[in-house]
Amino acid sequence: MYRVSYRAEGTWRLLTRRGWSWQQPTRRAIERDDDAIEVWKSGPRRTPSSR
Repeated sequence: MYRVSYRAEGTWRLLTRRGWSWQQPTRRAIERDDDAIEVWKSGPRRTPSSR
């Protein structure tokens, strides 16, 4: 409509003036599976291909 553009810094300033903040969880999820997370972080397991 007015074609106004803002940089990231300006957008953040506008949001903080309105009372917005980063969305951060206050606690860890109950369903969290630390073992599965470590497997995911280590990457896919590769097996030698048989050719």
